[in-house]
Amino acid sequence: MIQSFADKTTADIFQERNTKDARHIPKDLWRVVQWKLKMLDVAVRVDDLKSPPGNQLKPLTGQMRGRYGIRVNEQYRVTFRWEDAMPSKSRSKIITRDPNWLGPAIHPGELLLEEFLKPLDWARSRRRADSTSRSTG
Repeated sequence: MIQSFADKTTADIFQERNTKDARHIPKDLWRVVQWKLKMLDVAVRVDDLKSPPGNQLKPLTGQMRGRYGIRVNEQYRVTFRWEDAMPSKSRSKIITRDPNWLGPAIHPGELLLEEFLKPLDWARSRRRADSTSRSTG
């Protein structure tokens, strides 16, 4: 469970508050950010965030040493510290929510595409396999 937030932007997005702080993040990313924060909120171990592969969980370096990051898109990541088996002080260019919130309804196909197929570059490998089978068949 998320213990605290390092900034109001993340807290407002998590709690689905349409505030001036929340609007620092493009509104079209809010749903993805909320989903990532919900995953962080329910994670028991930091390794739980390795799946789906689209998270691209990484320990951070430099001034952010001791923190982890999960990918939202090419520009934004949710960063957090993991202490005593719990995430703490999530800081990001993203938003957060009430611990009992289950998130907006997201179609399973959308999750499959965004979190698994795109990161694993399924379409390209599928096209390659199709062209190989056609040339040998």
